[in-house]
Amino acid sequence: MGCGWTDSQIFQKYKGFGNQIWFGANHITKLAKEWTPGQTQDIDGTTVTPTDAATWGLYRYTPHFPGKHVVSG
Repeated sequence: MGCGWTDSQIFQKYKGFGNQIWFGANHITKLAKEWTPGQTQDIDGTTVTPTDAATWGLYRYTPHFPGKHVVSG
């Protein structure tokens, strides 16, 4: 899930399959609690309005559309 992994550091407590699932799922659950109906997000330059808390949490956890990559110069 990429939980606890940054571009410059890996936090040891998140290493391993079980920890990735546990901490990643808990983080998405916490993010989902922020959702309210009608709330919007900017994802890759597109405004989206998630219709449920689960979708909100997933977009907050990974705020990009699959297959869309940003190339910086």
